[in-house]
Amino acid sequence: MTHEEFNLLSELLDSKLDPIKQDVAQTKQDISELRQDVSELKQDVSVLKLDMAQAKQDISELKQDVSELKQDVSELKLDMAQAKQDISGLKQDVSELKQDVFELKQDVSELKRGMAQLDARVSVLETDMAQVKTAVFEMKACMEGHILPCIKILAENYLPAAKRYEAAVVDLEIVKADVELLKMTVKDHSRLLQEFVH
Repeated sequence: MTHEEFNLLSELLDSKLDPIKQDVAQTKQDISELRQDVSELKQDVSVLKLDMAQAKQDISELKQDVSELKQDVSELKLDMAQAKQDISGLKQDVSELKQDVFELKQDVSELKRGMAQLDARVSVLETDMAQVKTAVFEMKACMEGHILPCIKILAENYLPAAKRYEAAVVDLEIVKADVELLKMTVKDHSRLLQEFVH
């Protein structure tokens, strides 16, 4: 084999190996990008879990506040019943009744203030509950509209890319074996040509 033939053979091998090398490099790059996307998705899901846990905790606190408000209302009703009983007992003495009525008016005024404060707290709670419901709905919509489709697309694309990579690795091994065989053949031919020349 002449030097020109050897160079021609070498160029032919390089022209066949270059596309395979490029395909393998592209496959590795695709796999690296897929891993990065999966890592980012895991991080987003972790943040969503934390947000959901915080929302659950807020809802639990709101339920506790409502329970306390119910207890306060029950106590106020008991106080009102006791006040009515006191008024009934004070009817025997007109003078004491006037004094008791005055005190009762003060009690009623305090009760009204307490009820106003209770109404304000309930209004705040209702606002907070509406905000929580809105936030939960938005998170659910985000998960259904963006995150889950992205995960589905990622899963659909990952398997074909992995199969292409496996096929490329097998082809690369075959090409390596062919190159080794060609090297041995060229070496044998070169040795025979040298013996023939001498």
